[in-house]
Amino acid sequence: MSTATTYEHDAPEMAERDNYTATYSPQDNKLRLYSASRLDPDTYAQAKRLGFKYAPKQGFFVAPMWTPAREDWLLKLAGCIEDEDSTTEERAAERAARFEGYSEKRGTEAERAVSAVRSITEHIPFGQPILVGHHSERRARKDAERIENGMRKAVNLWETSEYWQRRARASLAHARYAERPDVRYRRIKKLEASKRKHERSRDGQQKALKLWSQPDITYEKALAIADSESLFGIYTSFEFPLARYPRDHTPYEGSRSVWSALESGIIDEKKAVALMVPRLERGIAWDNRWIAHYENRVAYERAMLGEDTGTEAKGAAILPFQQMDMQPGGTVQISRSHSRGELLSILRVNKKNGIINSLTVVSRWGRYAVAIEEVTEYTPPTEESAAAVKKATVQPPIVNIPGEGYKHMTKAQWAKIHKDYKGTEKVRANDEHGAYRYRKAMWSEDGRTCYGPVFLSDQKEIPLPPPSAEKTDLSALMPRAAASPAPVPAPAASETDTPPAADDYEAPGMAEEIKNLKGQLKEGVQIAVADQLFPTPAHIVEQMIDYADIQPDSRILEPSAGTGAILDGLAQHGVDLHNVEAVELNYTLAAALREKYPYVSQGDFLQYGTSAAAGFDRILMNPPFKNGIDIKHIEHAYSLLNPGGVLVAICANGPRQQDRLRPMAEESGGGYEVLPPNTFDGTGVNTAMVHIYK
Repeated sequence: MSTATTYEHDAPEMAERDNYTATYSPQDNKLRLYSASRLDPDTYAQAKRLGFKYAPKQGFFVAPMWTPAREDWLLKLAGCIEDEDSTTEERAAERAARFEGYSEKRGTEAERAVSAVRSITEHIPFGQPILVGHHSERRARKDAERIENGMRKAVNLWETSEYWQRRARASLAHARYAERPDVRYRRIKKLEASKRKHERSRDGQQKALKLWSQPDITYEKALAIADSESLFGIYTSFEFPLARYPRDHTPYEGSRSVWSALESGIIDEKKAVALMVPRLERGIAWDNRWIAHYENRVAYERAMLGEDTGTEAKGAAILPFQQMDMQPGGTVQISRSHSRGELLSILRVNKKNGIINSLTVVSRWGRYAVAIEEVTEYTPPTEESAAAVKKATVQPPIVNIPGEGYKHMTKAQWAKIHKDYKGTEKVRANDEHGAYRYRKAMWSEDGRTCYGPVFLSDQKEIPLPPPSAEKTDLSALMPRAAASPAPVPAPAASETDTPPAADDYEAPGMAEEIKNLKGQLKEGVQIAVADQLFPTPAHIVEQMIDYADIQPDSRILEPSAGTGAILDGLAQHGVDLHNVEAVELNYTLAAALREKYPYVSQGDFLQYGTSAAAGFDRILMNPPFKNGIDIKHIEHAYSLLNPGGVLVAICANGPRQQDRLRPMAEESGGGYEVLPPNTFDGTGVNTAMVHIYK
């Protein structure tokens, strides 16, 4: 595309043009508009209609690709289109740095969200339900909602942080990928294919324009020309409103072809010419714009490819492997994932304009074509492999024998048949004959179309070849694994190649904690209503274990397991958990505990013990307090205690407990210790620790 081109028609004043700068970058084929001030509503609407989008961080409008309409609008607005100053690599580095900033910000916010969740659940391990006991059920449900919302927020922020990290890496990787020689070569081939498409369209329109531009075109001739549009690859249509083309016989005003309008009597031959000639002239000019654009882009890509590979592009892009004298029988390795690491045998070297374009190879997947840009390694053929390929790829002979169903014709008649309606068919070798080919064609006979084998009656007969003991298939050329191919070294990373590390904000174990949060969210935060549940504080558990004086072979009972605070303390002190039994009345709590401690039973402890084969040496418990039920629990536990055993329990410090439990403890040589106020935070219940010996 030509830059610094001035658009003369309807150009705005120079003072207005000074507000705008238009650029084009052949690296990404994008047009950009820089404005010194905010666009007025009309200009903004035009930019939006043409596909321009505003990039707020960069401060410009950008179109996804070049088109003639976008170029014309920018020329009209800015007067000329300059070369873009920044390169794709520079823009990718800026974009990666911006994405890393987003990632770091979201990561920091995720860490704060996790900390907020921890502040609510610091006494509730993940996987445990939220409990309703000494707290009100309403507060517990509110906590559940806050925890779940906090966990969801933390997970979403963390995933957003990871998303921006991936975007940063992808931005740099894409810029490097686009500059690779093989990718650039494929891009050139696509550009050339697009250019050929517009050339075919232009050539077809030029032929049609020549026909429509003939003097004194009659109605019949105009109808014939309109009917032949498809031969030129042209498909035009117009709308014929009744206001401009009055008629009585067909009120349809929608889109229709010129042939349809002529045949229906809506227009005559002169109006058809007046419609088609300007349309074809505009189409030719449009195609020429695209052709010139593609020529410039191909020239740019060829020049860049030459710089990348250290070669010159003489009429076509040259890759290093295109300069080699590749021969059938040689082997190549390619970049395709399913064939990576294999040596593929070359059957044929395909060239275009004297330059290698592709290779026909054989692999375990069969016989297929490989683009030259896919080749990563080439090994010349040996005499044996070249001979094997030549033998395996030689075409079998064409026989000429009469037979039932064969069409007899002369060589001259065969030559007159179009190539699309004749050919040969191959027959595999068997025990009776070798491989051969025979002629087949399509012909007309008695008003019908026939297709079948052909015998040239004026040529000598060529019989079937005899069977051969030697195989001429491709089995000897099947691919084999490459012998420890040397790994292709990765290009040295530069400061702009490597995305900045995002570890500055990541807390230790943050990823694992987010993973745990995701698992918890799948199950949902549970609420278990457990009346009179008072989770035992960690420092009280420590005192209880000290009083219990647990021995290595002690059988231990925890009859009011609750949230597992005492069980956790036993585990932390290295107690053999196979010697521990626990009981919990609440089904939800028992199920949660069994995920960590399989020996937890669910049921009423006051009914427990009738089937016990033996008693327990140590019992540690924090029973419910309501209506003095803690006394019953402790007395029932004492009945399960073995002689010489120790029972350590928490109880309410009320008159009934002092009347019944204090004497029981002191007479056994134990003690009754009143605990400080608010030992169980938020309850206001006076408590005591009792330890009883038996």
